Amino acid sequence: MSISPNEAEFNKELQKVRSGLELPMHEFAKSNSYGTRICLTQIFIVCVATYLLQNSGLRGVNQVLGSAIIYGVIAYRVQFILHDASHKSLFRNSSINETVGWVFGTFVGVNFSRYRYTHMWHHRLTGSQNDPQYRDYLHGTVSRTRYFLFLVSPLFGSRVFPYLSREFGVGEKTEVAVTQDYHEPRVHPLWYVMALLVVGIELFVMSGFGRYPFIALGFLVGLPTVSLFLARLRAVSEHQDFVNDKAGFTRSHRFNLADYLLLYDANFNYHFEHHLYPGISSKHLKSVSIRVDQLGRPSDTMGSSMSRTLIRGFR
Repeated sequence: MSISPNEAEFNKELQKVRSGLELPMHEFAKSNSYGTRICLTQIFIVCVATYLLQNSGLRGVNQVLGSAIIYGVIAYRVQFILHDASHKSLFRNSSINETVGWVFGTFVGVNFSRYRYTHMWHHRLTGSQNDPQYRDYLHGTVSRTRYFLFLVSPLFGSRVFPYLSREFGVGEKTEVAVTQDYHEPRVHPLWYVMALLVVGIELFVMSGFGRYPFIALGFLVGLPTVSLFLARLRAVSEHQDFVNDKAGFTRSHRFNLADYLLLYDANFNYHFEHHLYPGISSKHLKSVSIRVDQLGRPSDTMGSSMSRTLIRGFR
């Protein structure tokens, strides 16, 4: 597998930063309390959101739309749990990370084994044509109209069939024919049965045990639309190189309340630092970012906010 010149160029910049940092690893221990807080926060948000939806007075189409937006955002934020669990950095114990990943993944219809496998390859091949997430970024010069449509298209279902194909397909190929070494793990049929059972129970509870069926419908609508729309926004803000389209390019962002409420959790705004040290708990990424700033970071690898980065794309 060959590496393109611009990919090799950014890899050299990453290696330069790594070699210049002195990170005493004892300062970056994994934390069970941190992982517990992240998980309980998401569970609390789900419970509050469900209560509010059931008592909001919304009915019919409005209830579907409201539920789709709220549960879409929640399902999107669950992926931060899956992400850290896949790196075995959410909790100290590997078995706990594994269990949490499978449980929360099943809640949103994601097979944790496939998620982890795809994400590990994303780290190896970030932004290259072989990146499993290659189609989540734009490449080359495009018009403002195409850029806008690229951002919003998941809201209109453009990612529904690829999403279903990835999570429920029986083959081993992803959307992009990555490398000869890439073979997504097959999913045991029993997992599909379990996922349908778990999601069915979720929907029954969310709908007030059948009293509010439109809430359950909203959950099913929001999962492959709103959730994937937010994922598209974050992917572009973090990995889109607007100048040279370098493969491997990764960008962090300063803390911004609006971004935090909508687009990230678990210090995910420090994405450049995460790609520098994927195994470090996200709890410590802000500390790593401060040290990178002191050392001097590569150009355009820190934005003021994800929102401004996305707006910048129109220029």
